[in-house]
Amino acid sequence: GLWDDKPDPSPSIMALELQSVMCSPLIFGDKSAGILYVDSGYRFTDFNETDQLFFTILSDHAAIAIENAELYSRSQMSVQSLTQEVCSGEERYRQTLEAAPDPIIIVRIADGHFIQVNDAFFKIFGYSEEAVTGRTASELNLFVHPKDMARIVSVVKERKGIKGFEAQIRKRNGSVSDILISARFVRFGEEDCMIMAVKDITARRNMEEELRRSKETAESANKAKSEFLANMSHEIRTPMNAIIGMSHLVLETDITPKQQDYLNKIHSSARSLLRVINDILDLSEIETGKLNIKSVNFRLDELLVNLSDRLSPAARKKGIEIRFEADKEIPLSLNGDPLRLRQILTNLVDNAIKFTKYGEIVVNAALKEKWKNNAELLFSVRDSGIGISPEKLSVLFEPFTQADSSTTRKFGGTGLGLT
Repeated sequence: GLWDDKPDPSPSIMALELQSVMCSPLIFGDKSAGILYVDSGYRFTDFNETDQLFFTILSDHAAIAIENAELYSRSQMSVQSLTQEVCSGEERYRQTLEAAPDPIIIVRIADGHFIQVNDAFFKIFGYSEEAVTGRTASELNLFVHPKDMARIVSVVKERKGIKGFEAQIRKRNGSVSDILISARFVRFGEEDCMIMAVKDITARRNMEEELRRSKETAESANKAKSEFLANMSHEIRTPMNAIIGMSHLVLETDITPKQQDYLNKIHSSARSLLRVINDILDLSEIETGKLNIKSVNFRLDELLVNLSDRLSPAARKKGIEIRFEADKEIPLSLNGDPLRLRQILTNLVDNAIKFTKYGEIVVNAALKEKWKNNAELLFSVRDSGIGISPEKLSVLFEPFTQADSSTTRKFGGTGLGLT
């Protein structure tokens, strides 16, 4: 027997009067699952070779069965855990929807039915939960333009999301609200869905429309003012020209020094006022598109001489040298608007005289380009005055704007000269 060569067999085993015993480890791969034990009992003889082969096969199958049982147990636990996580996630999803201040809708993509709608939707648009849940936007006649819903679904299917889609929704009472929709694809339960967040922008749209109307009203009023001034240009300029002309004629007569002083002040003030009026009227004509640029023949040298005669006295009075330069290549006979050219150069030189304490002012005319019977000229005015700070350059050509806009500014003016 198995125990014949053992000196001290266990009394408990001896008491069983066993003939033979077989033990085999249950191994699956490199993992031990247990030990299979079998004995002959006291009635049977020793195990033969057939019994041993059958026992070996039985051990292998037992190991496989135990391993499969453990795998099944673990998979069942995983499924249960996953189910709990999914349920927990859906519950958190529902809680989030209900807490959101904006309307949120979960829509089943396959048929467009509303699976879940939060309280904000009911409060803002006036629908009840029973009236909405399980129905489609088409059944509710929700969108003013029914194709909007189909467009949203199509984009979500293709791109998995959409942002800032503008639409209009009918409330329960029939009124229409402007809305902004953002939606994205989600798996809700076992179904393909999309979650739509709806933002009511009706108040914002009403404000934008009110601002637009206010702007149009202001622009209309400004245009009417500009048109009135443009149409009144002749009526305003005529009496001022009469004052200037008559005062000039009186100055040519035999008058006392005191009277001459008075008339000189009247004549100078009238000319200053006419320049301001001309600037304002020209600006009005520009705003209304009524400023016409003429095309007449003139000589550039005569224009510059005339300009020098008018501006040099004021420069000499301040001790400033003023020079007029022109490229020799410039044709003397030109075609253009000498009145506007003279007006622009006068404003530029007037500014230079005003802001220059000492030094010089140079008016230069350069030939920039010439082709066939046309020429492009570049006029520039350079002075040694106080200059302009860099931060003021951006508003240099804005109407009624000056570098020094304080009430105690040293230099006067309307801020229209460069406009």
